[in-house]
Amino acid sequence: MTLLDAVSGRILDTDNHEYVPAHMWAEQFGEVSKPIADFFLREHDPNALSSFSAPVYHDDGPVSREIVEKGWGTKRPPVGAIAPGAINMRRRVDVLDVYGVDQTLLFAGGPGVLGNTFIQVSPERVDWLMGDLNMTREQLLECGRSMLIGYNDWCIETAKISPRLRPVAFIDTTDLDLAIAEIDRVAANGIRAVAVPQGMPPGGLSPGHPDVDPLWDAVVRHDLPVLFHPGGDYGILSSPAWADYGYNNGSAPRAVDNPEGLLNPWIWSMMHLGAQTFISAMIFGGAFERFPTLRLGAIEVSAHWVGPMAENMRNVGSQFRRLTSHLSLTPEEYIQRNVRVSGFLWEPIDAYFDRFPWLQNVLVYGSDYPHYEGGRDPSAQFAQRLARFGPQVIEKFFVTNAQLLMPQ
Repeated sequence: MTLLDAVSGRILDTDNHEYVPAHMWAEQFGEVSKPIADFFLREHDPNALSSFSAPVYHDDGPVSREIVEKGWGTKRPPVGAIAPGAINMRRRVDVLDVYGVDQTLLFAGGPGVLGNTFIQVSPERVDWLMGDLNMTREQLLECGRSMLIGYNDWCIETAKISPRLRPVAFIDTTDLDLAIAEIDRVAANGIRAVAVPQGMPPGGLSPGHPDVDPLWDAVVRHDLPVLFHPGGDYGILSSPAWADYGYNNGSAPRAVDNPEGLLNPWIWSMMHLGAQTFISAMIFGGAFERFPTLRLGAIEVSAHWVGPMAENMRNVGSQFRRLTSHLSLTPEEYIQRNVRVSGFLWEPIDAYFDRFPWLQNVLVYGSDYPHYEGGRDPSAQFAQRLARFGPQVIEKFFVTNAQLLMPQ
């Protein structure tokens, strides 16, 4: 019996995605997504590694671990829309069984991510990521808000399939009153987790400011974890110039060549900045002091930054004690109590545990299924990396820590 066998059937996966291809968006997410879907179908390569416009029409591939990992005679495993259960969430439950997963958080793959992006960034940034949509800022904001409502409606219907699926509704925080109303709506309709953009100040205010407390009160009142995820971080580096640093013979590829704008290594190396900024402002601002049961998850934004951030915050706080006297805990204590973070498969999380042992109470498992960057058989690879810490840490990483985000 392996260490992974000991948690099989009880694993809490903090990162799954729907991957409905663009030609099905209007049907599943509402007519508002059709113009954006038509754009992807017209402009993007359907055979790229990760493409919204994949020519897939049926979710009927066999569900088995061997097929998912090895593929159907191809050089890489089925990912994106061709993966079993990528479109039909009823079949996703079968995929969970194959991987020994009890429950999963389920994030957006298309309209939810795009809507979340549209409300944050400039038309220039959107055009660099996707291609020329030729929308004004006002048009992007209106489109983004409408797409998020359509996606959240999909979440509400998907949540009815099985309690093992926890679709994450995306909340537009550009207007706090509208955000609170949407939190009330989705919570009343069975949603058990929400995501907010971590790349923009909620309502134009620091997330640690007392004027943002009504937002945190709403999620605490409904017992909802607040989650960050890629797609919610673009606002913090809104200029397209940052990532356009030149490669591929002198020019960075646009999303037409690289469909979701996410396979740029610089972007991947910076995607923690929104979460780091947001969480540090909440700690110094006393949000977790005022709301001790507020639960927050930073999912798929890497984990390398968590320990050094807390260390740096503690050092800074000791220098400015008069400005941190309202805090009853250290930064790492707030993080252990209120925050969970999922790392990437390629990160040396065992080395993070060596340097910051308290992270054993913070990091959680996320497979990123069915996205390419999740890797092959991620649960087995994570378990192998953490094996030297023994069964207690395996239990925390795959089960116990994530219970903060997925309470029973």
